[in-house]
Parts: sequence; structure tokens; C-alpha cells
Amino acid sequence: KKGLFVAGSRRLGKTEAEASWTMYHTTLFKGTQNVIVGGDEGDLGLIKTKIDFGNPLVWEGLQKPKLDNDWRKPMIKFGWKTKDGDNITWSHVVLRNVAKGLNTEGPAGVTSKSYVGDEVAKYAFAQSFESAKPSFITKRGWGAYPFLCCTGGNAEMFADAERFFYHPEANNFVTY
Repeated sequence: KKGLFVAGSRRLGKTEAEASWTMYHTTLFKGTQNVIVGGDEGDLGLIKTKIDFGNPLVWEGLQKPKLDNDWRKPMIKFGWKTKDGDNITWSHVVLRNVAKGLNTEGPAGVTSKSYVGDEVAKYAFAQSFESAKPSFITKRGWGAYPFLCCTGGNAEMFADAERFFYHPEANNFVTY
């Protein structure tokens, strides 16, 4: 019932882990909205590429194909097409570009099963994270487990990430 914050080290596979975390929830949990938040389209694009690469490799008994081919949409459907060409939606991936932290309400209003915050040291992410938290707080604690990642970032924008990283217990994240 806690979040996970992974920082540092290039080539650790953080983007692959973010895509896998999102698609794990998208694949296994029907009717879910799985949120990916990023500070710009470039960083979000890397995760989209990893999802497009990995999802077709999932065993076909579990695979939920992407029904929308346009990643510019804010919500992408995953599921199946019937023989008649109709969509049967299983779950969604919701993309939110918070514009370097200026769009603080970007992830608000979505009921998250999973939540990924990508490259959170590149922008002031705390306000957008706080706007998303009500969507995953339940009577028994968090219903979605946020996964925040960063490699490094702008020295002026790093304050939120530094606070979360060095004080995980104050933010309900796993301690290290």
C-alpha cells in the first residue's frame, strides 16, 4: 500500500519498468484506467514506444491489443475487435502531459489502477501528483501504487523529487 520511487542510474531499465508496470495492470485488471504522467511529449514518447514494442510479445492468451492507434489521444483503449469490427474495451492507458509541471491538474479526475510519474526530477511534479492522489485513495489505503522515476534533472525543478526521495515515509513511499 505504498508507492515506489526509483532514481538515478542510466541504463537501469526505468522506462521499460514503467511500461511494464502500466501494461501489467492494463492486461490483468478489467475496466481500469492506468495513468502515465510526464513533463513533456519526448519523455512520454519513450514509454509509448516501449508499450508498442512489448505488448505484441505478450502471450496471446493474456494479450490485450491496442484498439486505438493514435497515441495523441489522451486515453488509449486496449481489448479486442469482434468479427463484426466492433471494439470490446478491456482497459485504458491514460496519458497526461503536465507541461513541465505547469498543468498541475493534468492527472486529476482519473480513477487510477496504476500511476506512473516519469522523469519527475525534470519538473515540479508534486502538485500534479497531489491532484491525482484522491483517485487512488481508498478506505483501506492506496488502491493504486504510484511508481515515480527519474534519472536526473534541472537543479531548479529537482526540489519535489528530492523531497520524495529523501523522505519517502512522509509521502507514503517505500523506504530504502
